[in-house]
Amino acid sequence: MKLFDKIHNTDSNDFQTFMNDYFTGHSMIRARGEEDTTVWARLKGEELEIAKQKILDELPSDKEYLMRAVAQFRDKRAIPKLEWTAENGKSEHSRCYAAKVLFDWVGYDNYFYKLDKVFKSDNQWSKTNLGYWISGLK
Repeated sequence: MKLFDKIHNTDSNDFQTFMNDYFTGHSMIRARGEEDTTVWARLKGEELEIAKQKILDELPSDKEYLMRAVAQFRDKRAIPKLEWTAENGKSEHSRCYAAKVLFDWVGYDNYFYKLDKVFKSDNQWSKTNLGYWISGLK
């Protein structure tokens, strides 16, 4: 059975929440960072694996919601994809976001270098997220 078929044969409310928040629902859910991240603790077995694979299939990407998902389920298959984004992403913000996810998860030596570049850039949105960038730092 193909992944597509498995998705359509999955009926749980938790899987439907995942699909809505990360793929089929209004894009503003993802743009505002309003995905129900608790769904990752509720998904089990095949549903969890299908959900993780759907996210992994979209990486590498500059999209924060995908990186936020990986930060929740922390599948090692995402590490090289996040590293690629951290080095080659389209913007300072996305490169730093990927670096932050890696820094919090497995450590990432270039995180502070990338953070410095964000604060030297003209990107005011990135600068207003100071609380995110420094959370967990001494």
